[in-house]
Amino acid sequence: MNHPKLRAMQVLFAALIGSAAVTFAQQPDQEPVATTPPLSARYELIQNSRAMKETYLLDRYTGKSWQLVRSTKRYVWQRLTKEAHQKDLVPKDWSGPAYQVSVSGLAAKGTYMINVATGATWILFEDPEEGLFWGAIPEPK
Repeated sequence: MNHPKLRAMQVLFAALIGSAAVTFAQQPDQEPVATTPPLSARYELIQNSRAMKETYLLDRYTGKSWQLVRSTKRYVWQRLTKEAHQKDLVPKDWSGPAYQVSVSGLAAKGTYMINVATGATWILFEDPEEGLFWGAIPEPK
């Protein structure tokens, strides 16, 4: 014998289980972490929660950046080089930060820098001999 109240409870229970599964499936495993500096702040810390070695310091005005590395006795900032890009200019009338870094929560290869004034873009590469550096991404044609 099928009772309407029992059937309604079964449908409600199935809906709750389904929505919980969708909620958990949509949550990413790794989230990038970044500070939210004041709009005119010169420096910003950027960290990927996946690994401490993916902690960066960005000078938002010049585009210079560093990676936090461990030396023999302590942690130090190691400069990251950046390939030349034809559009890497900051207009004379520009005021405020001109660079931003975006970090993927999944892999270091998803780390990008952009000159927000011109759109010049770089991707963080790791070379076995040179280490990490910002590789220029050519402009779309």
